[in-house]
Amino acid sequence: MVQPIIHSLRMAGHLGLRSPDGPLFAHSAPSRDAGAQLDYLAQQGFAGAFDIYLKVRADAERAAISAKLAEHGLEMGTFNNDLAHWDKPLWSRNDADAQALIRASIESSIATVAQMGSGAAVCVTGLDAAYEKPAQIAAMIANLRRIAPLAEDAGLTLMIEPVAPQWIPGLLIDSMADGAAIVRAVDSPAVRLLFDVGHCAMMGDDVVQSLDAHWDLIGGIQIADVPGRVEPRAGVIDWVPVLGRLIDRGFDGLVEVELLTKEDSAQGEANLLASLRAIDNELKERPI
Repeated sequence: MVQPIIHSLRMAGHLGLRSPDGPLFAHSAPSRDAGAQLDYLAQQGFAGAFDIYLKVRADAERAAISAKLAEHGLEMGTFNNDLAHWDKPLWSRNDADAQALIRASIESSIATVAQMGSGAAVCVTGLDAAYEKPAQIAAMIANLRRIAPLAEDAGLTLMIEPVAPQWIPGLLIDSMADGAAIVRAVDSPAVRLLFDVGHCAMMGDDVVQSLDAHWDLIGGIQIADVPGRVEPRAGVIDWVPVLGRLIDRGFDGLVEVELLTKEDSAQGEANLLASLRAIDNELKERPI
């Protein structure tokens, strides 16, 4: 039986980050095809996969992904709720057209989760420079409150992801404080915080302290080292305390490896696996 790549944590690899055909193990798996990628993830001890582009893939490809997930007992993690509008002001608008677009995107995400058997929709939105930011945050809260009952009834989780402005400028939620304030204000089990370790570090926050401060709001975890969103230990983050805190606090969701390896090669992907396994060994040796 394949052992988890990190004991006591359920790691997930991506099926495409910068493009639908750019999966995490593009060079190491037999092909970039999602099925081959899922086979490889299972063989390496991953517990699931996530896919920014899941909703724009062809119906036949999504069906094949669903079948392969079931074959390996893998879980689908996050996907982008609305690739057409993710960087445009939408959740931050109050008008009827925006509300209709939001509802349509949520309904299609509900259908996607039903097909996959699991999953969570990441909701990001652009900042409109013509309006004050607090008003836009208030509009996003109102839109989430309006749509949350639909998501709750369908078992869909909406993930609010704070994104470091150094990485992607021009988005509304660019701090942990703002993301947390939105989740608290909506006060729905269907609306949770997506805690990205790399973004947190780029924002200048202490990652472990921020995890503790926002623990009751967190619905998902993503990891990447910085600078550059690379594999653990190709950057400056101290990973044993970070992943150790997740283990100690009993985090049982997917930990999504949302990065590109520092070397775009089979060797770079091997370095990623070696880093994760080395961290796992150190985690096991920690004093209890």
